Amino acid sequence: MGNCASSDQSHVSHERAFPMWVVKVSDAMAMSGVPQPHEVLQASGLLVKHRPGMFCIFVSHQWLSRHHPDPTGAQLKVLRQVLLGITSGSMALQSDIVTQFYKGNRKMLRAERDQILQGYLWLDWFSVPQDPDSASERRQAVQSIPSYVDVCGAFVALVPCLHHHDSGSLCDFETWLHRGWCRCELWCSQLSNHSRLPMITVNGPNDAEFAMPKDWVFAPADEGEFTVEEDRLAIKDVVQVSLQARVSFLDKHGEEPGLCRFLKGLRAKKFGQASSWPLDYFLSYFGFPNLQTAVKIKDMGALHCAAILDEPSLMRPLVEAKASVGAKCKSILTMDILRFAPLILAIQLNSLAAAKGLLMLRADPNSTCPEGLPPLGLCRSAEAVDFLLQHRADANQRVAPHMISPVAYVCSRTSPVEVVARLLERRANVNDSHGGHSKSPLTCTTLFSKATPRVSLAHAKLLLDARADVNQPGCTTGLFQMLELGSRLANCCGMDGPLLRYLAESSSTPLGFAALLNNRPLASLLLAARADPDIPNSRGHSPRQMASVEIRQLFDEPLALKEDPEDPVVVESL
Repeated sequence: MGNCASSDQSHVSHERAFPMWVVKVSDAMAMSGVPQPHEVLQASGLLVKHRPGMFCIFVSHQWLSRHHPDPTGAQLKVLRQVLLGITSGSMALQSDIVTQFYKGNRKMLRAERDQILQGYLWLDWFSVPQDPDSASERRQAVQSIPSYVDVCGAFVALVPCLHHHDSGSLCDFETWLHRGWCRCELWCSQLSNHSRLPMITVNGPNDAEFAMPKDWVFAPADEGEFTVEEDRLAIKDVVQVSLQARVSFLDKHGEEPGLCRFLKGLRAKKFGQASSWPLDYFLSYFGFPNLQTAVKIKDMGALHCAAILDEPSLMRPLVEAKASVGAKCKSILTMDILRFAPLILAIQLNSLAAAKGLLMLRADPNSTCPEGLPPLGLCRSAEAVDFLLQHRADANQRVAPHMISPVAYVCSRTSPVEVVARLLERRANVNDSHGGHSKSPLTCTTLFSKATPRVSLAHAKLLLDARADVNQPGCTTGLFQMLELGSRLANCCGMDGPLLRYLAESSSTPLGFAALLNNRPLASLLLAARADPDIPNSRGHSPRQMASVEIRQLFDEPLALKEDPEDPVVVESL
């Protein structure tokens, strides 16, 4: 599926206020102990100023203490181990399960491994001045982050499960995604003009994968967590610059017009592009040559743009000009957008004023995208759930081919806990799963829990309290049954991978998937709810047979110990 992004810099459109200092990958792999700061590395000659043509990797990570990012060196050790595994070929880096489903599997080529071995790393502790007397240079480096990301060939989220040195809390991908600075770096990577910039998540010394981030749009950088509150305003400016540069680049080159219009809408909504939207200004802003063209365009057309802005006043004139409230836009997977009608896009973005305007113009609250995904399943707030249900949305809607219910889809997207809670309050069925992909809400929670273990545990507890069947197996039909059988055949032929394993074991219980994914916290919770480790799926594989040694040990513990009090993820979620 293509190489890591090249070192061609014809796309670069950011000013750089401070030099980009990088460390050779080979030098980083030779380091040991507690990592040394910028000033020490510079004095020892290990820092190199970036030059055009260099292959660089941008490393984003959560600091593990207030004054030092990695006070024991554990984080850097994981990075070294992964770099060694990648460059030696002993680690088979491939795409995560969601990316494989939508875009196919991306594997790292030998040429890419060599490219990394000869490449360079940018990491804030190494590359940004840390001396208290260098505050001015540090601010300049922060302002230059978009330019640093733009010349990199890969973006790495270094997120192994490690304890914070000061608080003792567990840090991982989920906590990384809550940090304001990490969000800022993620936004810059997704807004990079390197259209093929790959993201690699490093979850442990033997666990790294290509990832397709989708939820970043719903994680604004300035709404993240900050140790220093004054940083909130600074990173808002960085994101605004990065967003503007991406829009300008797409406009200039005429590339991806649907994405360009979506980002323009995001920019206007986030940064207050205008306080009112006269129709002529609206058309000009989004690059529509005239009203007639605007209502016919399917690649993020006029009604979709109005939905992004949350501007109901634009809806009626557009519909009167023959814009269709049921028109589907093109998919933009990196923005978590499938072939959505304007109403579905408005619900996903929590643009409820626009959604109300669309419903008044007879948009259907139960109209799904072609994949059969329910609008209620895209809600990002309890308010949105109430809103759709008030307008007669079906709380238990299931449409082919996926046949996934709203509450199951919400759980698969690890949406806010309040959304699951409200759906359950409004009598969503927690056990309706037969047909299609056949996954119950509890199974969906388990399947997509790796990146957000705390949210997934909270979802699972709500479902169990609502009497979800802890031993409910899957039962696929149609296309998904064919995928299940085909994946089993592929396994028998020696093929393997996360998506193939998931599809081949589709008829497993929630505990079966917890075992398959080596998810100890959820396995503990399910066992405490009396999940049976010996129920086989249609392939004859039971959770006990699919479990690692670590998970299998849980099956033999007394029931009182199932909900493991020593597991930090369980403790933090209680």
